[in-house]
Amino acid sequence: MAPLLEIFNTFEEPLALGVDSRQRLLVLDSLPGWIYRFDAAGNSLDRFAGPASQTFHPRGMTVLADDAIIVADTGGARLVFFGPAGNLAGRLGTLG
Repeated sequence: MAPLLEIFNTFEEPLALGVDSRQRLLVLDSLPGWIYRFDAAGNSLDRFAGPASQTFHPRGMTVLADDAIIVADTGGARLVFFGPAGNLAGRLGTLG
């Protein structure tokens, strides 16, 4: 994948950043819901979440000590949990 500086202009609405235990940068692009992962040199490693995660304008993200990721899905009124590999691990909360 491309380096961070090449991808920067393709972000639609980058709103949250996180760093995992391996010093990889995670960027939450709110509008499409993708989470991009970059190595310490800025090289793109992968992306996950996106439309399959069924989020609506997530606004926050945190990376836990075990590298699990929690996303604040503001539009969906819930928290979305991802495992360290980026796999969907669960949801908490609903609208209403």
